[in-house]
Amino acid sequence: MSSLADRRLTVLVVDREELALWGFSLVLQRQTWVRRCAVANDLATARKRVAELPVDVVAVDGRFGDDALSALQADLRAISPCIRVVLTVDASDRTLPPLPTIDRTWPVARLLTALRAAGLDDTAPIHRPPSPTRLSERERQVLTLVSEGSTNAQIGRSLCLSPHTIKQHTSSVYRKLHARNRAEAVTRARELGLLV
Repeated sequence: MSSLADRRLTVLVVDREELALWGFSLVLQRQTWVRRCAVANDLATARKRVAELPVDVVAVDGRFGDDALSALQADLRAISPCIRVVLTVDASDRTLPPLPTIDRTWPVARLLTALRAAGLDDTAPIHRPPSPTRLSERERQVLTLVSEGSTNAQIGRSLCLSPHTIKQHTSSVYRKLHARNRAEAVTRARELGLLV
């Protein structure tokens, strides 16, 4: 019987960004500890891959959103109870579900070590994210006015702040909510119960 250190793993990489998807895949395929590396560019495809293959560890883009990622983890564990799910995140990502994470900005060797450790159920090199960062009171005020359709200039006048300061607050809200624009920020805030 081979030792745990000799065990080869099947890794599934899930990412919407094609460059990240194939970059991870190419690096992983060169590792002696990787038996197979599969890819998926969306969560539905990820579920199919896990149903088809004996996947040991899934590296999934943390920007899919808390609810979607939590549902994915539950679905994958229903298919394969021993599967490990690890989020790939950017250093700026703050609002994440409580799953192990690896930072995309890490050196490749560290990223690979963490991913392998997750597959072997040795999570020491992996860190768990802090509890989700909450929006500041000012960010909540800005978000509320954004949800009402106000422009940055209108929000600035309402809060006695410059449009530049409002732009900084909206950018911070987008980052914390993993949103690309106003509509996504409002939708995400409603999903999280930040807006009624």
